[in-house]
Amino acid sequence: MGVNMEDLLEEKRSEKRTHFEPSDTGHILEATLSGKKYYFKVLDKGLGGMGMLVKDSQTEVLKELRVGHQLPMKYSNPKGSLLVNIEIRHITAIMTGSFKGHYKFGLSMSISG
Repeated sequence: MGVNMEDLLEEKRSEKRTHFEPSDTGHILEATLSGKKYYFKVLDKGLGGMGMLVKDSQTEVLKELRVGHQLPMKYSNPKGSLLVNIEIRHITAIMTGSFKGHYKFGLSMSISG
């Protein structure tokens, strides 16, 4: 599949995160990769970062994105949208629960200027 196993890390964070319910579609990240537009659900957010869901049907992005990659994205929530710069901090394979088989990308984020 092209996933670098060293990029798959167990999550470790000390800051408080806001988690979103699986049915909440109001928090979305949009990116264009190799000319194709992708929409990713935001699983949680905290100070300066967020967790993004990459569904098993979207795993082709694993060939393009690695830990340390930086790219612009559009973040939309119920209050509006804005352009952000993200850096991929970790990629975690989800092994249990309703998102088993999918991936969580941990992102650091800053507002585009």
